[in-house]
Amino acid sequence: MFTYPLDSTPNRHSWEKLSADKLKNLIPIDCDYFPECDNSIQWTGITQALEDKPKNKAPGADGVSSEVWKLVMAEPTPTSSIAKSIQKNINIMHDSGDIPKCLETLVVVPVPKKGDLKDRYNYRGISLILTMAKLMAKIDATKLSKIDTKCQILNELNSMTACNFSHPAYLKQCLSESFGW
Repeated sequence: MFTYPLDSTPNRHSWEKLSADKLKNLIPIDCDYFPECDNSIQWTGITQALEDKPKNKAPGADGVSSEVWKLVMAEPTPTSSIAKSIQKNINIMHDSGDIPKCLETLVVVPVPKKGDLKDRYNYRGISLILTMAKLMAKIDATKLSKIDTKCQILNELNSMTACNFSHPAYLKQCLSESFGW
């Protein structure tokens, strides 16, 4: 824990303008609605999800591997027909909230465990999911992760009621302890 003398507070004038109410207004308290969910998915979000996809994974029933999809990652904006198609289909699924039946198809492949390959109980099944469905899941997971972070910050702000917000030095101290600022 650290304290600052009244006159030596770092960035004192900028911190004086902050208060508990202003901090809580940075993020709306109503956690039932998240406006970022209504935003269309940008090309950067798609390429980021493609970048995170592992290589050398088996393709789904469509036979298209992740390596093929990753060919469009270098495009700053979708210019090729495959890139435009990816963005269009992802945004249709996102805006409608529906995943087409054709993307729900998966193939279950038996993979042998160690031991006797003739024993039918010595296998486990893995599901090969279509790459487009995996891509959509990754994009949604990234959005949900950001919303989760937003809620965690909100909870931290709500738990900071014990802090003394009347003095900028104490406010900065609480923010530093709570968020590492």
